[in-house]
Amino acid sequence: MGIGEKLNLGEKEKKLVIKLGLVVLAALFLLFFSNLSTKDTTTTAEETTASESTNDILVDLEKDLETALSDIEGAGAVTVQIKWQGITEKEYAYNLEESESESDTDTEKSTRKEMVLLDGETSPVLVNETLPPIEGVLIIAEGAYDPDIRETLLNATATFLDIGANRIQIARKG
Repeated sequence: MGIGEKLNLGEKEKKLVIKLGLVVLAALFLLFFSNLSTKDTTTTAEETTASESTNDILVDLEKDLETALSDIEGAGAVTVQIKWQGITEKEYAYNLEESESESDTDTEKSTRKEMVLLDGETSPVLVNETLPPIEGVLIIAEGAYDPDIRETLLNATATFLDIGANRIQIARKG
């Protein structure tokens, strides 16, 4: 005997309970992994409950690529600029309540959508964040005068960002 039978729930109520359970699991999953990813254990509650801002993510990606490319032998100091197409898309968790009202002539269905917030917070639960596509990458490197180093920088960047080499420009630092 399942929970739905014990509680005398209809099909709609069972589906609603399942959806609600999935939202709660997703929220717990996000909370768990957001706490694992914090590097400084002395951060405040505000810093750990909200996801990194999009700008921070984009800047971190540039810095990570700069660090990786600077480690290539002969590359020297490297600067990276990434140009993005559009904006980041964010998807938040919602609770959906469906209701039905019947009259003599008609049945009216309505849906109420309510954003899920973290307990005691005003921050919504972020379910998914999709970065915009990369339009182009500019790499300025001290070692870019050497064709072998240029090719290594190009291939490493294309692999790191999973983009075509035609979107990458490498220039020599002067």
